[in-house]
Amino acid sequence: MHAFIDDKTLIIIFEKGEKLIERLTRFCEQENISAGTISAIGALENVTLGFFHTRTKSYDKKILKDEHELLSLVGNVSLGPDRKPFVHCHAVLGKDDFQTLGGHLFEGTVAVTVEMRLDRLDGALIRNHSDDFDLNLIEECR
Repeated sequence: MHAFIDDKTLIIIFEKGEKLIERLTRFCEQENISAGTISAIGALENVTLGFFHTRTKSYDKKILKDEHELLSLVGNVSLGPDRKPFVHCHAVLGKDDFQTLGGHLFEGTVAVTVEMRLDRLDGALIRNHSDDFDLNLIEECR
């Protein structure tokens, strides 16, 4: 991975074989990023997507082994209840038959490259546990 930083805008290029969410989380820890917005394109394989059911407070997960085009990735960086960077992303993936899949991106391995824009925000977005959904939701902006 390598990054180009221009004031508050970061262009991050991920390389084949990197675990996207894991590597981005480590990068945010290293750069002390506590609030930001994310967008990206590229290609992923070994992807785990999720769909959250509010009634059962649980995710259905789907694992996609094959390579998929990362057509759109949007998300944010905040601080989790442990006050460490937490990356929350949703992805739309393209299959080789030009159909799409989408959901919460738990993880994916970079298949070729991922080209990401991360806009660092001033302050911090803070997540706290919500008993209503059994999720860590953004509840504070500092």
